[in-house]
Amino acid sequence: MSGSKSSYTSSKELNVSIGLVFYNEVQRIPQFMRNLHQALADVSNLDFELICIDNNSSDAGASELKKEASSRNWPLQIEYSAENNMGRARDRVLRLARNEIVYFIDFDIELNRLSFVNLLNQAQRELKSSRVCAWAGPIEILDSNAFQKNLRYLQKTWWGHMGSLQMKSSFDGKFVNHSPTGHLMVKKNVYLSAGSFNCRLDKTGEDLEIHQRLVDAGYRISWVPGAKVHHDIARNHQEWFAKCYKYGLAQTQIAKIKFGNWLRFRCFPIFLGGFFLVLFCVYPFWAVSAVTLYAALVFVSAISLDRQRWAQILVLLVGTHFFYFLGELAGVFRPLAKEEISTSKR
Repeated sequence: MSGSKSSYTSSKELNVSIGLVFYNEVQRIPQFMRNLHQALADVSNLDFELICIDNNSSDAGASELKKEASSRNWPLQIEYSAENNMGRARDRVLRLARNEIVYFIDFDIELNRLSFVNLLNQAQRELKSSRVCAWAGPIEILDSNAFQKNLRYLQKTWWGHMGSLQMKSSFDGKFVNHSPTGHLMVKKNVYLSAGSFNCRLDKTGEDLEIHQRLVDAGYRISWVPGAKVHHDIARNHQEWFAKCYKYGLAQTQIAKIKFGNWLRFRCFPIFLGGFFLVLFCVYPFWAVSAVTLYAALVFVSAISLDRQRWAQILVLLVGTHFFYFLGELAGVFRPLAKEEISTSKR
């Protein structure tokens, strides 16, 4: 790793429970645990534990985790959940954690030593702040193959869905109103007092929903620019578009939870899709004109991002919008998950 080196010495006030929720991640676990080991190497006197929820995996991920943790003498708790429900699993992590600070991180995050230490240092400084509920850093898409290199361009434009998720949602440059739980350090009791993660969101969106509640209650997420990590979010079009579908689905489901009716939320893709459909039926000429305008805007965006890869970026932009729209549309008809929690030790 290049750049300046930071270190951290824990006080009695700040110790961490590391929360890991996984589903069929056996191939990623060894490298992740090596990265975590390197990150902890710069931390002195930190009392930590690993709390892992196996989200109904069909592989040997739990056994691999036990082996990796045992070889390093790390304290480990593993519970098995019969349902692949992220809200339910993250809620369970909070309830099992014995420390006040919980660091959520996913196995598809490429953790580095500097990002972890910088989060800890910021948390130490703001531990007693009544306004701060969590600490987060930038999450940049990994660029290990050609597809991911193109996908990273979506973070540079608001057309791309991922672009403004963290960078532009700031209040005053020091805080954000949302950051994914794939790389997030939280105050356990604040999240539990807010009702914890909503288990009625079965696939994704559990972090966005609780952060809306926390922001409404006056809390903020402290932004730590030096805590940047890389995210192996998708390795091909199929994986990425499947995630876009889930993101769209979550938006509509969050609207149902918050308002009781998705129509009261800003489900822009649904409204735009419906508008184009009605326009096409009543005024075909104007519908074609609107679609042409959209195509021109997306084309110009793709060209401005990279003149050599514009075709691949164009496919990603249009595909992202289309599958996000399909997800929001499916959320209108799909019922929310049940509230019962079912976990067991393994």
